[in-house]
Amino acid sequence: MLIIYLAVMAVTFYVGGIYRDLPVTALFIAEGVILALLMLRTVTVRRKIKCFFKKSTAYAIKNTPSKREAVFVNGSRFTLLRLSCRVKGFYSEGDRIKAKKYRLLLPSGTEKSIYTDFTGEYCGILKTRIYNVKIRDCFGITGAGTKACAEGSIVILPSEKPLKITKRTTPSDYDREVTESLIHSGTDSHEVHQLRLYRYGDPVKNIHRNLSARTDEIYYKEYKATESSNARLFVDIKGLTEKDIKEADIFYELCSSVILGIFDCLGAVDVQWYNGGRREKMTLRERAGIRNILARLYSCKTDKSTDIKDTDKAENCFMFNTSLELYADRRHIFTFSREGWEEQIKTEEFMI
Repeated sequence: MLIIYLAVMAVTFYVGGIYRDLPVTALFIAEGVILALLMLRTVTVRRKIKCFFKKSTAYAIKNTPSKREAVFVNGSRFTLLRLSCRVKGFYSEGDRIKAKKYRLLLPSGTEKSIYTDFTGEYCGILKTRIYNVKIRDCFGITGAGTKACAEGSIVILPSEKPLKITKRTTPSDYDREVTESLIHSGTDSHEVHQLRLYRYGDPVKNIHRNLSARTDEIYYKEYKATESSNARLFVDIKGLTEKDIKEADIFYELCSSVILGIFDCLGAVDVQWYNGGRREKMTLRERAGIRNILARLYSCKTDKSTDIKDTDKAENCFMFNTSLELYADRRHIFTFSREGWEEQIKTEEFMI
């Protein structure tokens, strides 16, 4: 449109120069003034445009559309009849993703939202970006790009498919004696996991006084909550890179299944990993907390020099690594297949 307008001005100037007609010359000057005013208006307005995502971070299940709200604010005194922008989602800067183009009308001093759907094909952090924001005048003659740009992220979560994990129970003589004693004393026996010898540092209030009085040893009541809080899972992400997005997708799917399987079995699990050379930890006490753990795992940096096998492991300690191997108490339990992992989750059942 600008080229056509300049062509009209050139014709006006040419005609006014040949015939030396005052009205034609005045028309040429008026056209130049209008063009200058439109350009000045566009340059002034573009500094007053802002855009941002309503929520900087969102969560979504893999292959499920996630609706994102992008907000545009017009802080100028002019109404924008033609504002355009591009919005795209990508995992890494090198991804060739086709952006969606939007056009909207933005009155003076107001804000307006546009909604766009993003679908993540792989587990990880899907970055979202608003860019290439441009404005044009009402005639479409002049236009300018703005510095308005916004970024956000969507944490793409795997589907919740917990592994089938059951705890091995080997009741002993003193376990049966404790159960009978608790029943006679009116205490709920289902709250107690086992009875063991007292250790230094254990709370005195949990000592089984009746049984301890009948023996020469001090016995301690270990409840399920106490035992569950000791369960730990080391996630070894050494060597995992952003480029191997398909392999990382399978790893995070299985990682989620392992965490949820241990949680369903034991009621709580401490998930630990290395972010660079720094060791981090989060405790899962409810299923909804799995998204926070995965978000932290997605964004951490791997350090090839860190060997998680050298860490000190306590009882009820599990480990899962990028080779898709699952360990419990230093004992290898299972190696998952990259091709048949979905079927393995459905059929395999593990005893710990």
